Amino acid sequence: MKQYIIKDKMYLECCKVDNFFNLPYKRQLKKYFMNDCLQNYGKDLVRYENLDRYASLEHIEYKLKFSGKSFFLKQKNTAKFLYDKEKKKIIYNNYDRNMLLRDLCTLPRFDWIKQEYDKNHIHPIVFSGAVVRDILLGKLTNCEDIVKQYVKSLHVKNVNWKSYIRYLYKLHYPSLILQWLDKATTDINAAMEYIAESDFSMQRQFHDIVFQALALNKKINPKWSVKRMDEEHIKMTRELMQSDIEEKEQLPIHENYPEFSYPCKLLNTEREVFQEGKEMHHCIYTNYWNKIKQKKYLGISFSEPERFTLGLRVSENGYVFDQAYLKYDNKISQESQDMINVFLNDPNVQVQLNKLEYNYIPTEIQNEIRHEEMEYDIRREVMLEPEDDDFDDNDENWIESILIAKNNRSCLIS
Repeated sequence: MKQYIIKDKMYLECCKVDNFFNLPYKRQLKKYFMNDCLQNYGKDLVRYENLDRYASLEHIEYKLKFSGKSFFLKQKNTAKFLYDKEKKKIIYNNYDRNMLLRDLCTLPRFDWIKQEYDKNHIHPIVFSGAVVRDILLGKLTNCEDIVKQYVKSLHVKNVNWKSYIRYLYKLHYPSLILQWLDKATTDINAAMEYIAESDFSMQRQFHDIVFQALALNKKINPKWSVKRMDEEHIKMTRELMQSDIEEKEQLPIHENYPEFSYPCKLLNTEREVFQEGKEMHHCIYTNYWNKIKQKKYLGISFSEPERFTLGLRVSENGYVFDQAYLKYDNKISQESQDMINVFLNDPNVQVQLNKLEYNYIPTEIQNEIRHEEMEYDIRREVMLEPEDDDFDDNDENWIESILIAKNNRSCLIS
């Protein structure tokens, strides 16, 4: 049988260690024990072998150690990939894909991978076990074939390999995997290009739309305009939360519903507040519904100059500005800020807002409420689980004090 042997190896960052061993022993001692970082010194070896039976890649770490009499390097196998040619099986692989790609790039034999990696033409995720096996065996010798082989293993067809690499480098949401894009969109390549050209906020919305489409067994067109994408997002959001919406009350909070001559509306029922929070993906419902219900906060939904939610808090003189956000708590534009300033300084708007009831509690009273609630809660816990052996359940003074605290608390809150 003809022997087939190819070997390649490369030491990484070994200059400091080599220089250390060239020092006199006394200087080694001073340098080692007076410099903490030196105790972490070492060197790494990346070794590739393609032998008659096995093909392997391994990363070996050598750490500088002291025996008490001399210094030495202790070996540790950090990562290894081993393929058995006779069994046609990957025997062992504990490599992280990022580390595996870096190690391949250090070896002169695979300089072609390094050149493509430096240009972002290859991505660590495509280095599956089967791909690495074929690279080590010399069956894969260019990036296009590497990516195509990996994509083929995902059972997704008609994928442009360059678009796929661009998508991988720009992707902020790893859960937007290729299979989901294939199932939820009309054009997988257009979907990948959309993601590659989108910022974090646009990707987050696209992520939500894709998973909504998956949940509803629908397909979306990644070539839709931004406006159409927003419309479809809202439509699917409403469809998915229809059962939740129907459970929310439609009783108006404010009887004197204000009429604004602006592209906005007051969120005046639990259902409206809930729907706004779902559509805008922010916390207007989860964090502010109780305050809105208690007439301590207002939510106003604007449709122009962009879709945003305005929050007004209660002050001594009525409702005043608190915050305004786009979808996903993104900041509003300057145009929207100008709109809010005009809106809140409009005398007609002030007249409408002044018609609304509000529940303002001064800070001093709020502090008293918190103090009484804390005092009552502590007493209640003691009453339920007394620690004092001399505690008398029939002590009328103790029971009376608890009832007084409870009544005071009720009066303050109401």
